[in-house]
Amino acid sequence: MASERNPWLASPAGDSSIWASFQPDIAGAGGSTEQAKAGNALAHQQEGQNVMFLDTHVEFEKRAYCSVEDDNIYTVGTTEGGAEKGTMPTLSSVPLSRKDSLLMHDPETFSGPTTPSRPSGS
Repeated sequence: MASERNPWLASPAGDSSIWASFQPDIAGAGGSTEQAKAGNALAHQQEGQNVMFLDTHVEFEKRAYCSVEDDNIYTVGTTEGGAEKGTMPTLSSVPLSRKDSLLMHDPETFSGPTTPSRPSGS
């Protein structure tokens, strides 16, 4: 699965300050439509994000709660369920469990080489 960049991770457009205003508007979470938009990709003015699923179809999802059991694709889960806000990820975050769908992007800089070295004479 793939999508636009996570809105809370460092990137040219990333903005971790919007985390405070993010609250899901799904059943049991209590957020408003505007609060839920703070969890969408910045590339689409927080109206949603293009998501490619494992079967390779792509959909424009209006909420980031679009993965397995409506899990948020941009947050680290805090329970096995999908309705919680989750926690804001960092570049070193890992999924809570096998059902926690967490999409990450590469850091802007790498500590090692960016391309594999090739043996001489090839």
